[in-house]
Amino acid sequence: MSKKAVLIVFVALLVAFGATSAMAQPLIDGLTAPNTVYVNPGGLGQSLVYGYYNVRGNIDLFNVVNTNASDGAKVRVVFRAGKTSEEVLDFSVCLSKNDVWEAFLTNNGTTAEICPLPSAVAAETTITAPAIPTTCQVFSIPSDLTANDVEEGYFEILGLSTIPGFDSTATTNPPDVIQSAAACAAWNSSGSEPAMTNALMGNNTIIQLPELGAFSYNAVALANANIISSIQDLGPGSELTLKDVVIGGCAALEPVLEKSSLLAPYDVATALGGETELIVTFPTRKACHSGDNSSTSDLLNLFNCQAPSTGSCVTGTPAYSPQVATTVYDNDEVSENILNFSPFGTSSLPNEVNVLALGSSAIWNSSLAQSFTVNGQLGWVNVSLVSSTFAPNGLPAIAYTTQEFSGKYASYMVPMAYISNQAD
Repeated sequence: MSKKAVLIVFVALLVAFGATSAMAQPLIDGLTAPNTVYVNPGGLGQSLVYGYYNVRGNIDLFNVVNTNASDGAKVRVVFRAGKTSEEVLDFSVCLSKNDVWEAFLTNNGTTAEICPLPSAVAAETTITAPAIPTTCQVFSIPSDLTANDVEEGYFEILGLSTIPGFDSTATTNPPDVIQSAAACAAWNSSGSEPAMTNALMGNNTIIQLPELGAFSYNAVALANANIISSIQDLGPGSELTLKDVVIGGCAALEPVLEKSSLLAPYDVATALGGETELIVTFPTRKACHSGDNSSTSDLLNLFNCQAPSTGSCVTGTPAYSPQVATTVYDNDEVSENILNFSPFGTSSLPNEVNVLALGSSAIWNSSLAQSFTVNGQLGWVNVSLVSSTFAPNGLPAIAYTTQEFSGKYASYMVPMAYISNQAD
């Protein structure tokens, strides 16, 4: 993509992008136990999950904001391939107080890469470790994936520690002020600094080219994610995951993300050029369910071994994939159970990121897409994630409905409505 095209996109969208990010508000005190991790509906937390990125004909503009007015924050940014959740890039960011850091993802003609904002848009002072070169940093390609596989996925920003009093604009700072990538990398290498407050928020906007269709969402904020101590930064390739920053690990994290049903309206009206695609991401699947857990009493069996008698689990097979029940209602309240997705031939969600295309929709050019027939051109969808044996409360998921009209010239992306069987 030319630098001129990138600049045009930024000039057109930065104002709206910043306004969307600023909408997050803290959860009212007293609505949750002080030492319990929870998803903050106000958008502020210690760690953030961005449930989808896609650079197939798109650029992906995202930010993270430290709203703490007194202290800085060190975070770990981890990008994961949508097919398997394998890490494709990670690095640290040292945010000063009241700081915002922005970058964008694009396609270099072969695969995904991350780039700093052009200097004509903003002079970036926030320090990353390692530093992201002005020529961009290409994502790595795991041995079992292809370059195409890493063009689509999701990412996490994991809160590591507070940086007391850090203000990158001040003329004087504490003696341990962070002024370089090396200093950022070394900060809190012992894990002895204070834990972060619930001060992070973030936004992601996927911009389709050349039409400039925009799909924007706020990151899912995990509050009280590390309440005892800060997390030691082990450097690039350290494989930090969400469970590592949550006290109690998977057992504490997964219930707050579990959903029993996902609900969304659809509009595939031909006269409007309507297309609808659903995105369902399982951000704990690899971190919490990568083994062979054939016991029905095992917490880790939410995904693995849907048929324990088959023995070992193989990623990508129906035995590994969570089975779902999908019902489609048209605008005359007529329902139809969807028994098979295409091309996989079973009603399952086999990937860490799953794209469900309604009718002939093709918004994302996704290699992870499955399609199913809908009733008529208007209606709504209910995707049940409940399995009475393996997932009685549903599955830990982050989900979006994406809609566009008139060939990408009108578009939106919002979290799917959902039902939760978990007690509040």
